[in-house]
Amino acid sequence: MAVTKQNSNEPSTPLANVLYHEVGVSNVQRANTFIPTEDYSLEYIVAKVSEFFQDTCVNIIAEIFSVDGSRKPTGSALASVTVLQELIPTSATEVTFTFASPLAVTNGVEYCLLLRSDADVTTTARWWYGFSNTGISWATSDGGSVWSGGSAIPGFWFQIWGGPVFNPPATNLTTLKRLVAVANDKVFYET
Repeated sequence: MAVTKQNSNEPSTPLANVLYHEVGVSNVQRANTFIPTEDYSLEYIVAKVSEFFQDTCVNIIAEIFSVDGSRKPTGSALASVTVLQELIPTSATEVTFTFASPLAVTNGVEYCLLLRSDADVTTTARWWYGFSNTGISWATSDGGSVWSGGSAIPGFWFQIWGGPVFNPPATNLTTLKRLVAVANDKVFYET
């Protein structure tokens, strides 16, 4: 089944490749909310990221969270994926974060995309602005106890990609008739 772009916060201004926020320095985590407009299986995200300085980046982790009543990330990550430091470019580039298993998301329910590093370092990565934000952007440096931000603009550059939700066949079927025999092009059932 085809995977299509479902949600995004892409640049609407040339400044999108000029402004950014750091991820990882002093344990800073950055987040941006989004609201699906249909049910789908979230398969991967694309974020515009780069190293802060060449060869100073650490691994970047992308996670999807539910949000609380204040629209902040809450609970445990619903999905998580790590992109290794050697795959993080030195200039603003679209990097794909593919989840091991698709995450079913629901139309009209708000979720949060969070980027963080796997280490507290003095320099790490940049997550570039998107400027056309329909969600809310957040930052924390204490693992999510206190969030700052809470504004729609500028927001971070991202795309959410997914496909149709897979609904497995029902396993609670009841047998109405049982095949007893097949002979001479006739089928015999027991009722």
